Amino acid sequence: MNSTTRLFTFFFLFLLKQSSSLGAEISVTISRINDSDTSISLEYFNAVPDTILLWGCHGEFSYNLANSKKDKYILFISSEGFAIISINNKLIYLDKISETNPSNKKLKQKYKGENFELTLNLKRKREEYLVTQYNGILILTYNNQSYFFKIIGQFAC
Repeated sequence: MNSTTRLFTFFFLFLLKQSSSLGAEISVTISRINDSDTSISLEYFNAVPDTILLWGCHGEFSYNLANSKKDKYILFISSEGFAIISINNKLIYLDKISETNPSNKKLKQKYKGENFELTLNLKRKREEYLVTQYNGILILTYNNQSYFFKIIGQFAC
């Protein structure tokens, strides 16, 4: 990790800790660490991938509530321990490598695959029957560069 990345990561985590202690939320979009990086864009799925539907319970996440209501998602998670994203018209499958629940309102999951690492820092917003609503931050790491996305979504069975 180079010094620019380390400084950015420290600053981001500091802001995140400060905002959560004040009850505020941070709005984060794609962040390029330096000008030599190429931007990564997570593409929308038009439908839930069949591989997710086969396993029953799943999570679906989007950039914002408006897109979520239009069934435009950037990330799907299976209860079987894998996630699917689409980058540059390529489906990327990632396997879950860890999950922690620091409190009953927070969830952190890590996935890894095809030179990508994905971290979800989620906060539970609402739970109704078999659906749990979340919002949070998706951190995508590729070629030692991290990209941050604010996300909203749900887990449902």
